[in-house]
Amino acid sequence: MWPAISASEPCVLRGAVLREPARVRRPGPPVPPSGVDHGRLYGITTDAVMTVDTRESLPPWLVVAAKLAKPFSRMADTVHLVDNGGDLILVHSKICELPDGEEDYFKRKYKVNRVDLGAGKTTPARRLSGWAVFMGRFRALSVSPQALPYISVDTVYPGFNLVERSGYEQIGAYNLKDGSIETSNCNTQGRLAHPWSIADLLATYVSG
Repeated sequence: MWPAISASEPCVLRGAVLREPARVRRPGPPVPPSGVDHGRLYGITTDAVMTVDTRESLPPWLVVAAKLAKPFSRMADTVHLVDNGGDLILVHSKICELPDGEEDYFKRKYKVNRVDLGAGKTTPARRLSGWAVFMGRFRALSVSPQALPYISVDTVYPGFNLVERSGYEQIGAYNLKDGSIETSNCNTQGRLAHPWSIADLLATYVSG
């Protein structure tokens, strides 16, 4: 049985963008057919999930663990690697252009991809397998609503250090099933206009 909270901080760099192109000097290390190898460090570039190869007596090298289905924009998007109950997933926060005539010309959406380490690629996943994901700029965790009933299933909760939570968008929670948004109600100092909930406390934790 999976734990109620699955934090991937020991083995995953969430939302980290590697500043230099990775140099692959030898084939990547063997990976499990599915799930996360918890003894391994992961990061992400604009077009691939990377891992650190520590085999042999050579210095560590970055190698490609999985190619992204589509590259993301470092200017407009953010991406977050999360250990979601044993599966490594990629949560992509992106600004989408709406058709003419809509009230707002742009709207933020969240997309989820499962990182298939065995196949070396990412595949779309419509939901979070009944879990919820809290994500900040440099930290993320997944939570089982069965253990915390006040948390909504298949929902993304942005941290307070993300612009969509504390800026004009005021996204407190985004439901992946229907795209509905729960308003954050933060003021300009990042303070909430209502008593703090469990979801608010977890959003604060991932913002640290």
